[in-house]
Amino acid sequence: MSLRKRPSFPAPKQPSLLQRLTGVKPAFSANSKTFDSEHKSKTPFALVSDSSNNSARPKANPLVLAFFVLFGLYTRLTRIGAANSVVWDEAHFGKFAGFYNTRRWYTDLHPPFGKSLLGLFGHLGGFDGKFNFDSGATYPADVPFVFMRTCCATFASFTVPLAYLTGLEIGLSHEGAVFLGVLVGTALKTKCLEKSVKWVGLFVVAVVGLHTVNDLVSLLFESDFKLTMANTVLPIFVYLAAFQVHFAVLNKSGPGDSKMGSLSQEIAFGSEVQIRYHGAGGGLIHSHESNFPEGSKEQQITLYGFRADQNNRLIFLNSKPGKTDVKAKKILRSGDIIRLEHKNSGKLMRSHNFESPTSKIYREVSFGGSESVEDPLDLWRLLIVDDIKWKGPLRTLTTRFRLQHVASGCYLRADFLTKLPPWGYEQHEVACTLAKPTIFTSRNALWNVEEHWNDELPPGTRADYPRSFFTFFMEDNADKILGNSMLVPEPGKPKSSIESEPWEWPTLHASLQIGGAGVMYKVLGTPMVWGGVTVALVVYCFVAVVYVFRWIQGSKSDWAEGKRGNGSLGKRGLDDFWFMAKLGLIGWIVNFIPYILMPRVT
Repeated sequence: MSLRKRPSFPAPKQPSLLQRLTGVKPAFSANSKTFDSEHKSKTPFALVSDSSNNSARPKANPLVLAFFVLFGLYTRLTRIGAANSVVWDEAHFGKFAGFYNTRRWYTDLHPPFGKSLLGLFGHLGGFDGKFNFDSGATYPADVPFVFMRTCCATFASFTVPLAYLTGLEIGLSHEGAVFLGVLVGTALKTKCLEKSVKWVGLFVVAVVGLHTVNDLVSLLFESDFKLTMANTVLPIFVYLAAFQVHFAVLNKSGPGDSKMGSLSQEIAFGSEVQIRYHGAGGGLIHSHESNFPEGSKEQQITLYGFRADQNNRLIFLNSKPGKTDVKAKKILRSGDIIRLEHKNSGKLMRSHNFESPTSKIYREVSFGGSESVEDPLDLWRLLIVDDIKWKGPLRTLTTRFRLQHVASGCYLRADFLTKLPPWGYEQHEVACTLAKPTIFTSRNALWNVEEHWNDELPPGTRADYPRSFFTFFMEDNADKILGNSMLVPEPGKPKSSIESEPWEWPTLHASLQIGGAGVMYKVLGTPMVWGGVTVALVVYCFVAVVYVFRWIQGSKSDWAEGKRGNGSLGKRGLDDFWFMAKLGLIGWIVNFIPYILMPRVT
């Protein structure tokens, strides 16, 4: 589908102000309402096609298209295997290919589509998924790194011909489209109107989304409405389908287990458990030998993501001192009064009237006391909120619950943004809030049992563990949002050699050197692209200001309906002018300004 339709208007008798400012000559016949190809042929380089309908637009030249395909392949594949060691982001994304080939669960900041393709490339090349892709490590003979690089680079090479095709699609002349092909750009995302494989590419999707909303309004009652809707629904379908494949393939335990869970099983007094924070980012209740430096000065309680740590293990005890009878198999239910014992230290989770060490607005939670001593500070009320399958007792993973401190009424809470200082090993704070959870803070005070050990109870089975795709999908994306929001510079930490500032990008002030094993690659922006874009923005804004100023001064002829003479652009010229604003100027703003506004590592 074409991105826009343009009506036919009378040709100008004189060059417009825009043409005089830019030096681009008019490419219309003076005596015809339609496009005059003979007159156009006398114009050496017209950037905008003057076709009055979709069918008259310039078509792709097969020879030019073939040249761009070969040119893209040559520039991307030359010496691609020269470095036989793990280079740059291969250390990051190569691991994901390994996870797909071993089918181990992982979590990451970005959607899975691109990484699942890496897994497919590795599988096709015979990769067994066991290489760890440590930065700078030499590739062993059984890792098809050249094949995997070639697959990625081949996809990247098609951005060149796609840029050329995009230029034709948005109404550029053939010469302008060739020029765009040389410059390249975010061609694949723009032409196909697809979701990005990285969340930092979300801004390109936003440009396409804004344009689609504009089309929906203008085409609501036209025949093209269904096609426009398809452009909206198809990317959503692709995005969801990528997650469906992701969840289906990664069906084994892996490094992302701390954000997933174990099989469903009822829990009784005396059960040994790991308790997971149910909010974005996950994490497990954890304690270690170090104490808080202030407040109660008792043993610290934190939120920690490493699942295999023995300091995560807790034991559900009844409310009275004395040995809890495991053989009684008393199942935990909502409203039960419990105590939680840290297995390694034997201390009990408790809350005090001290401020939490970092947030200050909450009450401190620590591990202290003894199982043999009765203390009201150790008592908690188990409150079951819901379960995705059953109603009734506490079960592993499927049951979400709160823990309310009996003495004070506060609720155990955490978040994955509040880190403790170095004395807390920069793990995340667990505290107690007196505020009753609301719809906005509910997840911060929600917990579930992640792991469960009790020899007196039958083990759960996979059939006991239902999971809604959309619930899983929403939780995984919430974790991605949180993970991206945490990529901020650490206070007081000097900027590394690979970081740069947004102002350095248009000016090409920053570049990057990556490589290993004696082979270095210099990564820098193309001066024609970056410099050209910057100049074009300035020129476009200047021309826009001229026309706006003339309109404020009372000149209505510039955009007069059907008039293109005497310096007027006419309605069609207005469409051209603002279309380029939507696609170019707004596209640049949406992709650039957020990096200035958000405190993200760049």
